[in-house]
Amino acid sequence: GGEDPLTDPDIFEWDFSASSQPYFRDQATTPKPTVTSAGEPFENLFEAEEGEIVVTFTRNIPPTAWDPVLAAQYVKPKTAINSDAITIEGYALAAGQARFGGARCSGIQTRNGIDYRTRTIVLKLAETWEHKIDDRGYHEKDGTTGKLKEIVKGTPPTKVEKPWPLDGAGAKKPNAGDTPAELTFKPYPAKVFNVWGVA
Repeated sequence: GGEDPLTDPDIFEWDFSASSQPYFRDQATTPKPTVTSAGEPFENLFEAEEGEIVVTFTRNIPPTAWDPVLAAQYVKPKTAINSDAITIEGYALAAGQARFGGARCSGIQTRNGIDYRTRTIVLKLAETWEHKIDDRGYHEKDGTTGKLKEIVKGTPPTKVEKPWPLDGAGAKKPNAGDTPAELTFKPYPAKVFNVWGVA
């Protein structure tokens, strides 16, 4: 190696793999939900192979630069996503596209009389880490009281057998076959990644 282990270049390793994931919308030009021709959800969701891109970023750091308490904040209570745009080896990522996949750090090593540790950060990349799901349910919000009330249909009114499409504000759509609103959930907290030398 070089004279000073702290001047070794960063190493980026890219891993492209796939795993099977359930999906609710297909990839047609106009994506459609996986439901029967009558608009009823199937008993079980279909699964498809979903690509995963993992970047492993290794850097030699001074022994005192390793901060296990900081690393813990990026994995608990949930793994963090990048709050700002970052660039990895010339590849630009918007906020929310990289997720902290873990970190590891070697014990203290010595080369040419200089102490150092080797820190490895794992980042997982995706278009988005948000979860999007159709707004459906067996209850709606009462427009007057704001309390939940059961969704009923027909005359005489009967309970609905399947989750009913909702409008995103808690009200039921007029018909069982109507397209429900799409709800977006953010399962991962956003944090600044430049503390790991990724900017």
